[in-house]
Amino acid sequence: MTAPVASIIVPAYDAEATIGEQLEALLAQDAQEAWELLICDNGSTDRTTDIVAEYLPKFPSARLVDASHRRGAAAARNAGAREAAGRWLLFCDADDVVDRSWISDHLRALRHADLVTGEVEYERLRPVGVLGPSWLTRGPLVFRLPALPWLDGAGSGNLSVAREVFLSSGGFEERLRTAEDADLVWRLQLAGTELARGGGLCHIRVRGTLRELSRQAFAYGSVYRMLERRYARVRGAASSRENLVDGSGADVRSKRTVRGAQLYSVLRRLSGSGDPQVRIDLLWGFFHRLGRQWGPSTTLPQVQSDGRVANDD
Repeated sequence: MTAPVASIIVPAYDAEATIGEQLEALLAQDAQEAWELLICDNGSTDRTTDIVAEYLPKFPSARLVDASHRRGAAAARNAGAREAAGRWLLFCDADDVVDRSWISDHLRALRHADLVTGEVEYERLRPVGVLGPSWLTRGPLVFRLPALPWLDGAGSGNLSVAREVFLSSGGFEERLRTAEDADLVWRLQLAGTELARGGGLCHIRVRGTLRELSRQAFAYGSVYRMLERRYARVRGAASSRENLVDGSGADVRSKRTVRGAQLYSVLRRLSGSGDPQVRIDLLWGFFHRLGRQWGPSTTLPQVQSDGRVANDD
């Protein structure tokens, strides 16, 4: 058997409703290079592993990885990376669907870079009548966050990286339940690895209910506080930069803590709006601010300006 050039890593947890569609998309890939598939099960209690077992024989090289030692997609991806045999690691999620040329597009981009993000779109998998935040539009899966407002982050649902580079960085921070992708990509860039675009297209599944959307927004708000603390040294070292702004254009150094009055103002606008899209955006903003103000937070080791994690915290 030809040694794989790339290892496709898919974390999965209770994904019986969606993983079959993703596996079908991976079976249909047009890549000519040899690659392997690693499904990293994070302790599923539904039929996820049964479905995966049915698909594994259809792939030239595929296996199920037991990633139940620690809950979270970051831990599952790290488990897959440790077992991967390919030079390149390509990450996608069990509830999304990659395009037919997804692998070949990433491998083409990886000829010139060690870290690549792809493009995403949100319409194909969106159920009829379901609205997501208005800023979820087709384009590269890159974003800016207040913790490091001048540096691009990239989503782990459509990301590829040289295995050696990934392992030398320590991989994903497993104590982060979300934004672990931004944390990894930031550390790699601070260490000198350029983030390139040009990876394949992935169809993303938006949250289907207001409850799921609200929980996601709250979780993002909570983790942003953690990232601001984790990257305080990096921001401090860059404090001489002119026009240091966060993702919304506000001066990071003068940014104020969100107060209850601001949350109340959002609630008033939410109750008074008749536009469903506006209501979704306001709902997201409310729970994001709520999470940032009162969500649980874990203190993580700080990151230094060269991307290394400080060992004195």
